Amino acid sequence: MAENNFIELDKIETSTAAQNFANLLNENKTYFLNGPWGSGKSTFLNEVDNIKQIKLVTIDFWRLNDSRSTLETVFANLHPFVYWGLRLIVILCIALSILMTNVVDLGLSVCVPNWVVLSAGVIALIVAIYQFLKIKSDGFFSCLLTSKCLSLSGKVLVIDDFDRMTKEQQEASYKVFSLLNGKLPIIFVGDIELLHKNDNNYLSKIIDRRIELPYDLHPNKIWSDYIEQLEKKFKIKLSDEVKSIFILDTKNLRDRERFNDFVNLE
Repeated sequence: MAENNFIELDKIETSTAAQNFANLLNENKTYFLNGPWGSGKSTFLNEVDNIKQIKLVTIDFWRLNDSRSTLETVFANLHPFVYWGLRLIVILCIALSILMTNVVDLGLSVCVPNWVVLSAGVIALIVAIYQFLKIKSDGFFSCLLTSKCLSLSGKVLVIDDFDRMTKEQQEASYKVFSLLNGKLPIIFVGDIELLHKNDNNYLSKIIDRRIELPYDLHPNKIWSDYIEQLEKKFKIKLSDEVKSIFILDTKNLRDRERFNDFVNLE
């Protein structure tokens, strides 16, 4: 096949729907962006994120391999500069307290005031005790998340692939929701039909608004456009029987990309 015979998929225009969704996010409510796997939810959210008035903070616990607690992970994503600044201060205090000992004496005691050394030693001691006792408490990050000193203005928390998370991860995310409820918009992303299979699902009770993907991302629309593009490219006319094979609710955006790759290879 010549190079000019390859079919390039056009970008699906969803800017109007993205702007409408962004306007909804002015309210600090809970939203559920519904759609099956491969239906274009991430692509749609990326377009929403490009709107300057908001900033999406996306966390995908399903793909995340992290030993940190859910609250700590959320805080690190919502306030990255504060989080890493605190960690840097702790590391510097531990390093300073070690360097000032008799075992490792670099002569810094002459240059550093005693109150600095004492403060660093106290912080290092607290961290060491915390690590030794293996305290599993989210009280510190819970206080920081609810603190009025740290603004959440303009930020939107997105919990991606919620339907794929384990039961423990989902329960931990509910704790985060209870802390941040009303303080910023929260978007849960996934297939709501899978959630309805769970008995007494808490999420279905706390959702303020359920958002469906725009019609331009619906299988009927994307496959109709693709068939039209296919017929125009190769100057053919497909029968209704052949078209019905493609236009199915189960054939989504990801399926279209795979099929187009197959067509181009052939």
